Amino acid sequence: MPKFRGLTTRLCPSCGRAEAHRTLYVKTESHYKSTWLRIFWACTTCNQLNHVIQPIYRLQFALMDSPSLLVSCVTDALNEKPLDLDELVQNLREHYANDFEILSSEVALALEYLKARGAVKEEGVDRTERTLATLRARSAWSSHLSPCPAEAKRGIVSRGLVSLYAQHRLQVEMLGERTRMGQLRLAPVGVYCIQCGFHHVDPDLLV
Repeated sequence: MPKFRGLTTRLCPSCGRAEAHRTLYVKTESHYKSTWLRIFWACTTCNQLNHVIQPIYRLQFALMDSPSLLVSCVTDALNEKPLDLDELVQNLREHYANDFEILSSEVALALEYLKARGAVKEEGVDRTERTLATLRARSAWSSHLSPCPAEAKRGIVSRGLVSLYAQHRLQVEMLGERTRMGQLRLAPVGVYCIQCGFHHVDPDLLV
């Protein structure tokens, strides 16, 4: 039977313990393209859903002399609007994929270079609230929403239930062979209502 792996440790504000956690994702569609958005991180001890607080980067000014093409491209991207690291990497790949390889580690180094010189400011943003706002704005036509059982009990008819997914790397046990690591994939672990906050996560799928 497959076994889930890939947990990392984080301090849970609910139980106050540094325990393993899983980042939870939701699936959205825009212009016929599917996108996975981080929405919560779940503590594997108390099963609390916690908000994802993620830094975004805001350009303060452009350097007169840029040490590399990547730093110039990062500056141009942030000049349009503040972005987090994932959004910045995606933006650069969309605009410069044919010019040079965009690596997340090198983009992070370019940001550190700009931050050290005061050209870029790092700000913490509640990624969960941004994601929920996006989901609610698209709720009228989204194909990924289902009726919420909690709201149905109160006589409210709405479609606000989304599936929550976690990233897992499977260990596949082969007969007569060693256990081998499988591919990384997103698997459903629970549900969440974007309207009332009702949620259920299977704790057995988080460990």
